[in-house]
Amino acid sequence: MKKLSFLICLVAVGVMGCDDESSDYLEVTVNFLVKNQAGQDLLNSTTSGFFRSEDIRVFSVRNGAREEVYHPNLDAPRSFRIIRNDENGETMFSLDLLIEKQEENPVTRVIQWNNALEDTLVAELKQFNGEEYLETLNKAWLNGKLVYDISLDSGVRWGNTNYLLPNLITLVKE
Repeated sequence: MKKLSFLICLVAVGVMGCDDESSDYLEVTVNFLVKNQAGQDLLNSTTSGFFRSEDIRVFSVRNGAREEVYHPNLDAPRSFRIIRNDENGETMFSLDLLIEKQEENPVTRVIQWNNALEDTLVAELKQFNGEEYLETLNKAWLNGKLVYDISLDSGVRWGNTNYLLPNLITLVKE
């Protein structure tokens, strides 16, 4: 019983010590729906010419040099996830931008979809209260075109859910 009481007190102190500001932070990812000219999902294996996850590579660009992103100890070692929404059948490419802690802001990534197609993403991150790793996406440019601005984002519903997904960008490939 003493152990249970101690555990309850420990949890209570931990909860009281939590900072309510943490709910203000967004995941620092850039989310894409990748479609062809006909509007078909290029991340879905039933679409002709789809992009296979095992062929996709992400490169970090620093001082003009490309370096492939690969961290075998992480859940998403290549810095991306492909997420299927069973409710609406769409597939999302979710790219994590906070892999390298010493990177300059803005962050540049090259997404190589296959041997022939790639896109360059430049993402400006916004830091909260000077806290390291408490950042959100402020603006994003894809191949030089502004595709996201937090000041214009009201969230996007993805499927039949009440959850508003920030920064969902539709990318149309030729």
